[in-house]
Amino acid sequence: MGQGYRTPQECSDVPMSVEEPQMSMAEPQMSMADAVATQTPGVAGPAARPDNSTHLGWYQDPNAPLDLYMHASNNSDQYNENLEVGLGMLHGPNGDVMSANAQLGVWGDEKGQRIGARGNAQMAKGNAFSQENGLGVEGSVFSAGAEMSAGSDGATIGAGASVIDGAVTVGGFNRDDSWADSQVRGGLGFGVGAAGRLHWSDTDQDGVEEVGFGFDAGPVSFDVKSEAPTQLGNFIGDSWADAMGHNSGGGGTYHDADAYQAELDDMAWYAPWTW
Repeated sequence: MGQGYRTPQECSDVPMSVEEPQMSMAEPQMSMADAVATQTPGVAGPAARPDNSTHLGWYQDPNAPLDLYMHASNNSDQYNENLEVGLGMLHGPNGDVMSANAQLGVWGDEKGQRIGARGNAQMAKGNAFSQENGLGVEGSVFSAGAEMSAGSDGATIGAGASVIDGAVTVGGFNRDDSWADSQVRGGLGFGVGAAGRLHWSDTDQDGVEEVGFGFDAGPVSFDVKSEAPTQLGNFIGDSWADAMGHNSGGGGTYHDADAYQAELDDMAWYAPWTW
């Protein structure tokens, strides 16, 4: 046959392909924070943060013991209104690993709030406390920190750095336990710095405020707080009201001197000032 002409038989031997029409649907738009987070496999995205935060960065995977985090957040809820930044491998209430963190504004929970600024950096830091046994331990390696804050649970000002340090806490606050709970903390370290602390709070929410003080001076750290001063003030106030005939017996804390002395005897083993 002539060139350029094919018989029907020849045409049937030529493979034919039909392209299916392409369909596309617009994908949901990703926020900048989601886009950044998804670029790094193995790290949790912003969903790991509370809904009341405006944030950008990577956040720890709750299921991973160590995971990169790097973020800047604007936290806002019933107890918090602050700016927060952080970078490291682990940051939590009981420990830090290779981390640096800072906050500016208001932070806290139902037991107390602070307003001010604080920051810390450490290679490793950890703590543990048993409320049942009234015993706690803490320690850090290559750490530094600074804080200036005040609020409903006390006030702190100071800064320091250490190569290694540790502390032990004895005592606790339990509304179902003693009439006048007390707690003492002491620590030693190899470092420099100075800080002062005032404590006033109602940790166990039993209506009796614990008060005390603390300080860091070079290698030494010490804190003490107790409900005893508050209870003593309540007893003196009630006794004075009784003596003046203004106390009906329903508005005070203690009205019976024998009962008060019995409580002092019960707590004398850990409150030397009552001996």
